[in-house]
Amino acid sequence: MTIEQLRKYKGCEHYSDEDAAEVVSSLRTLAIILIETWPKICTDNQCNSKSINSNPLIVNQVKKAA
Repeated sequence: MTIEQLRKYKGCEHYSDEDAAEVVSSLRTLAIILIETWPKICTDNQCNSKSINSNPLIVNQVKKAA
């Protein structure tokens, strides 16, 4: 997500460049944490869905953006 994309969301239009950059960075960090911990959560809760972490395209896109 870019600063411009973030500002398209209702309530985010007024963010300064610095604030918007911090939000975008935080969202990327959250995405990485979720991708890395999802398989552990699924294993503990016996999820039946395929792990998102097994999709290298998603993992690489998030890490590349960070």
